[in-house]
Amino acid sequence: MLVAEQTVVALSWVSVRDRLPFNGHECVLICRNPNSNELTRAIGCRLHGNWEIEDSALANCDVRAWLKLPSTPSDM
Repeated sequence: MLVAEQTVVALSWVSVRDRLPFNGHECVLICRNPNSNELTRAIGCRLHGNWEIEDSALANCDVRAWLKLPSTPSDM
């Protein structure tokens, strides 16, 4: 019988006021649109002190919090 190994990973949002992610680590971001104050999620990372966000429409957003994405499994 095969038994699946279960790994529990605690994920929690980190405020940019508390800490920033390491350079180049891809994260889910909570961004505030400066024009509408609307909060939205995006994928991005910090490179050389700047936020790089995949969605170009959010390039000028105010990043409020981040959540590090897990690594891709090596056996895929």
